[in-house]
Amino acid sequence: MKKLFLNLLVAVVAFSFTACSVDDNSSSGGSNTLAENYFSIVNAVYKDGSMPTATIADPIDGIRMNLQAICGGTNPITVTTTKKYTRFFVGIKGVNGYWDVTPVAGSTSDNFAIITPDGYLIPIMYSILLNTNVTIIVCAQTEDGKITIISEFPITFVETKKGDLEINMSFSNEKDIDLHLYTPSGEHIYFGQRGGTYETSEGLVEYGLDKDSNAGCNIDGLNNENIFIPEVLVENGTYIVQVDMWSNCNPSIATSWAVTARYNNELLNNEVEGMGNPAMGEYPIGAGNGDHTTVMKFTINKGDKAKGRGPIVDWNSFKPYPLSDIASMKVEEESWR
Repeated sequence: MKKLFLNLLVAVVAFSFTACSVDDNSSSGGSNTLAENYFSIVNAVYKDGSMPTATIADPIDGIRMNLQAICGGTNPITVTTTKKYTRFFVGIKGVNGYWDVTPVAGSTSDNFAIITPDGYLIPIMYSILLNTNVTIIVCAQTEDGKITIISEFPITFVETKKGDLEINMSFSNEKDIDLHLYTPSGEHIYFGQRGGTYETSEGLVEYGLDKDSNAGCNIDGLNNENIFIPEVLVENGTYIVQVDMWSNCNPSIATSWAVTARYNNELLNNEVEGMGNPAMGEYPIGAGNGDHTTVMKFTINKGDKAKGRGPIVDWNSFKPYPLSDIASMKVEEESWR
């Protein structure tokens, strides 16, 4: 049996956009369009105005990120290099302001941007209001104080099905990495049981796995997966989230990943156990298949978050989503791995 040992990078505390500090020199009076409409970075400092001017002709060495974005998700910018950078500057082309990020070594619970054994990891969290294609721009300061030229990343916004409970995963390159969710009642939502529909007193509702990227190494380049559950189907109790390298389509490169969980558009915070929310890590070069690593557990107690009685569900009306040929093949292979 093939096993994988994850090189876990980050266990971070959950955060809200208001936790990010704003530069005192901002002429916007504290307004931060980047955080509100595009993305935020934990413990970064917001700076008003244009990105720093390059003083050398070199770009950032070894930088990459997922070029597809899901609103509310987390996208790890990965810099694989032996060069030393002291700060990174991240913004949106054509939008005023940028984030000033200082990566640190040591406890990852203190800062979201970290120095890794292979370089740097700068996870950005997209706003729940993101709804358009953007170009992310990044430059860096070298250890001798010089500023690199800007690297541009055209990001395609990906529509997803929406739920009151949403768990999504983003990863940095084309691998078949799967997102799994176990519900309090024991249902397993993944590529082999993608969910389906129920009839209710107010019409049809659906839930389940919305995106299954690069299935069986049939590369689609999406590099995102998304699970959504509407309020009427959200259970009280403990949920378990796993990531699994089903197939390392290119073992010659490492792959960073991030998982984010939201309920009613808010990051689950005190309810989360495990590697934090977002939960993050890396599959190293040569990683094997079939790790099924638990990255997050969270408990929901609707309490005053409940939206009232809502529609009545006909529990006998369930119709599962049909499986694709690739998903059926993966299910069969899982049974004898």
